[in-house]
Amino acid sequence: MRQLRLSGVLAHVRGIVLGTFPGCDEPGGAVTARDTLADLFADFDGPVVFGFPTGHVSGAARTLPLGVQARLVANGPARLVIEEAAVEA
Repeated sequence: MRQLRLSGVLAHVRGIVLGTFPGCDEPGGAVTARDTLADLFADFDGPVVFGFPTGHVSGAARTLPLGVQARLVANGPARLVIEEAAVEA
């Protein structure tokens, strides 16, 4: 994530969706993945949503297409709306 920030890629992003990161915390919970990412995105000018079932999750994960228009609804229960097809027929 830090590399994405430093490269400027995230300057074009208006919202960030993250998984739950099971097994990624330090033993004893002194440092958690969520806290580390929250610190990293503290100055991000948009919604940052944790707990979406994609990427680092336990159990079933949702596949997210890359390069498509999507809308992150972050007021109330967070939802991710994919607004265009990932492939053309």
